[in-house]
Amino acid sequence: MPEYSCHSLHPSSSSAPILPVTVTALDQTRVQRRRSQNRASQRAFRERKTRHTENIEASLRDLAETHRLLRVAYQQKADEADALRARVEMLDGDVSTLQVSAKDTGDFAVNLDGDCGAQSVVKLENEDPIASSFNRTEPEMDWDLFPIYVDTASASIPWRDLPYGTSNATMVQLSSDPDFHFELLRDLSAASYGGGDIAEVLVAAQSIEPGNFESYYAAFNTLANQVHTAAKAIDFLKNPSAASDAFFRASTYFRSADFFLHGNASDPRIDSLWAEQIDAFDSAIALLPIPGQRVTIKAQTFDIPALWFKASASTEPRPTVVIGGGYDGGQEELYHQMGVAALARGWNVITYEGPGQASPRRYQDLGFILEWEKVVTPVVDYLHTLPEVDTSAIALVGLSFGGLLAPRVSAFEPRLVATLALDGLYEFGPLFLQKFPAALTTVFQTGNASAFDSAVDAYREKAAAANTATQFRWFVDQGTWAFDTQSPFDWMTQLQNYTLDGVVDKIPGPIFVADSASDTFFTGQGAVLASKLGNKSTYHKFDLATGVGHAGVGGYHTQNQVAYDWLQGILNKA
Repeated sequence: MPEYSCHSLHPSSSSAPILPVTVTALDQTRVQRRRSQNRASQRAFRERKTRHTENIEASLRDLAETHRLLRVAYQQKADEADALRARVEMLDGDVSTLQVSAKDTGDFAVNLDGDCGAQSVVKLENEDPIASSFNRTEPEMDWDLFPIYVDTASASIPWRDLPYGTSNATMVQLSSDPDFHFELLRDLSAASYGGGDIAEVLVAAQSIEPGNFESYYAAFNTLANQVHTAAKAIDFLKNPSAASDAFFRASTYFRSADFFLHGNASDPRIDSLWAEQIDAFDSAIALLPIPGQRVTIKAQTFDIPALWFKASASTEPRPTVVIGGGYDGGQEELYHQMGVAALARGWNVITYEGPGQASPRRYQDLGFILEWEKVVTPVVDYLHTLPEVDTSAIALVGLSFGGLLAPRVSAFEPRLVATLALDGLYEFGPLFLQKFPAALTTVFQTGNASAFDSAVDAYREKAAAANTATQFRWFVDQGTWAFDTQSPFDWMTQLQNYTLDGVVDKIPGPIFVADSASDTFFTGQGAVLASKLGNKSTYHKFDLATGVGHAGVGGYHTQNQVAYDWLQGILNKA
């Protein structure tokens, strides 16, 4: 067996000889084995350390997500508590009013029998032509069963269980009717992006009688014609910008004149006013430095009217924002609401309308459809044919009711880089039914269509006679018109399908979900949607101090800055 030795060369070794150290092959093997064991032990330690670190990081992520969801849930509950406090205050006021009106005025109440069939009216004093058509019952008012009354002194009908009877108490009111206030504020908001003039809207507001739909029409029809006449008198060759501005304002006012007229679907003004607003808007966009243009996009069974705006005269591919509205507005309004701000960032803009919305309802006789992807997918197909569009940077925006429609589309349309829901909405029909007076809800749930239709019609007629319950009347009017039905029961039945249940898990994100503290339409719905989406969403709530209301009304600039800053961040990563 070979041997290995080593000797010291130190000078002092002569005085004390050092014995040679012999290392055998067996010893060397043992050393190598020990080294291997040490390396394996160190490797195992590092692996355990890595796994432990990863487990801790995963736990931290889970805790952070749980914390985020708890914050969202807390905010939702806080919103509900605020809404309940506001309702308590309203009910307290109603009680006081009832105590006075019961002594001083002739009141009536609409009630429903226990079998949810025949209607009855409780008449207190004065004979009423509508009351006389119902069977009489004992003079006992059950305000919780069906809270409706007319106070001839204050001419008010509270609709306690609906979300539309309150106003933003932090803001100066443009009308004592909170729903008229909202629509007036909507026009003032458009003015900040060239869709109106502040003084013109305020002068029109002064002549509007609260709750009187014809009064609203008359004020804005007069204003629209005045501005339209002035616009046509401008030499557009010398002053294209001034002419364009005036035509934009006229278009807005024609739309406003139409807004409360849909209770009678055969009213010829519904079509004539819309033709006027389209004509004025087309005159305006033709005079822009880069003219906008109308396009018609073919879907499977219908046409999609769209408006196309390029951010540049060149064909350089750019990000493009697809903007859609909701329950009531026309796409022309969307240009002012979010289009101008997107163009200013160098993004192309296309707006569109689907079945149930302004032009398809009027000119194709189409009511709303749930499968909104059948509307947006052809729009995306069209954008893919345009050289000016960066097809990897197409974002979808949904406003108001569109805050449910746009998220739904994103579950079926994979070519979107991002989606924005302003404001976020998880369910529409179920939410609205929950807000209905308890008696009407009970009738609807029995499936008795004729009883429900009769009850709704009776409520609406009496409210219209007193110029009250504006939001109830308008919501039913607009709903039956937009869903192409004469039956409130049919309309409400269709509405129940508009929920993201069964779809929300398919939404890929990223998605921006907005909420407004002053939104009396869909209070807290953005938080619900965001919680369902989890980390696929970015949730932002505009507080009362911003003045940003439902769908940004009152604060378009603030909403656009926040929403588009988020989108810019997404585009930067794409």
